[in-house]
Amino acid sequence: QPINYSTNHPLVLIQTGENLGFAGGNNVGIKYALAKNDFEYIWLLNNDTVVYKNSLSELVKVGEEKRDTGAVGGKVFFYSYPNKLQTSGVKIKCTFGIRNVFSYSMNNKEDDTIKPVDSIVGCSLLLRKRAIEKHGLFDQRFFLYHEEADLLLRISRDFKLYFTPYSRIWHKYSATTGGENSKTVIYYGTRNGFLFARKHNNFFVYLIFIFTFFFRYYPIKLMRFLIKKQFRLINFYHKAIWDGIRGKYGKEDLKC
Repeated sequence: QPINYSTNHPLVLIQTGENLGFAGGNNVGIKYALAKNDFEYIWLLNNDTVVYKNSLSELVKVGEEKRDTGAVGGKVFFYSYPNKLQTSGVKIKCTFGIRNVFSYSMNNKEDDTIKPVDSIVGCSLLLRKRAIEKHGLFDQRFFLYHEEADLLLRISRDFKLYFTPYSRIWHKYSATTGGENSKTVIYYGTRNGFLFARKHNNFFVYLIFIFTFFFRYYPIKLMRFLIKKQFRLINFYHKAIWDGIRGKYGKEDLKC
């Protein structure tokens, strides 16, 4: 059936004039929607995705049926491997009571039940208006990566996060940032882990996080770089750690 595009709901393109990252770019759209105030949900969808029919309506259906919903996500498959599941929700393992995005892991098991989850990936994320109004927008200091984990943790204080298997997309994972081993992914993914930990733990627990990072995560990541002979990425990894500890956030020029 041909789609009827109503003139009452036009496609609006907002040009920001600069790269504001995932956090800032989505905030521009969310602010526009809040000013219009003619919606109950906002669907955040990455530009490197392919969407199955009814994906949006299935997300909304969960929000309508479960009034405690703050956000909903669905099945995400790898675009390059269409039958391989990237995530059916995010699991959080809270080690030593530290709120830490490095302990987040993808639940990639097939699941055909609608259920609460710990968190959701941002490539396809339905947000309820009331949750946004209560807990605010993305923190633009993240610029890119882990900003949805931060927002969803705030939202989860008063609302539930749900997964539905009936909404499906295919994700070209990190296609817009050069792949998961690019300097962009390494830098922002690492640096923002420190920002997240600083925001969601008290100072004493944050110091424990720094200790556990160097004891647990750092040597494993460094060894992988050395084994794969990705020596150039080690510089960006160390820069990310230093900027994260000293509190240098936002957009960063990653030349060299």
